Amino acid sequence: MSGRLSSGCPLGLVRHHHPRLILEDMLKIESAELIIVRLPLKFRFETSFGVQTHKIIPLLVLHGNGLEGVAEGTMEAAPMYREETVAGALGLLRDVFLPRILGRTFANPEALHDALGSFRGNRMARAMVEMAAWDLHARTLGQPIGTLLGGFKRD
Repeated sequence: MSGRLSSGCPLGLVRHHHPRLILEDMLKIESAELIIVRLPLKFRFETSFGVQTHKIIPLLVLHGNGLEGVAEGTMEAAPMYREETVAGALGLLRDVFLPRILGRTFANPEALHDALGSFRGNRMARAMVEMAAWDLHARTLGQPIGTLLGGFKRD
């Protein structure tokens, strides 16, 4: 026996819901980049909190197998609408979340939950990691992310 099942999958890597999983299809996270974008708004945005003329957007790029998975954060610079902030998310991503996943290989994005599962709250920072992982995984498989999440195209 050559170490492969008849489906072409290496032994020990078969998942019941994804029969064609092979080593190259696994989610490999080699490195990450945190990027801050300062985006000017087309129109000033005024609320009781003040006037906003630009938006600070954190981006997370995960690299693996020569591909990139990208996600953006939706937190604000100051905790006006939500408790999470750009600065807090960047620190948490850099110092806590990313060290737990960098250099590792996961069967799929759901497997990241075990690496990050012990941390409470910080849903937007966690979502950045999950979204970038899903994007990277979809690119690794050569599939639209919507298909991986269970969507389908209507005619």
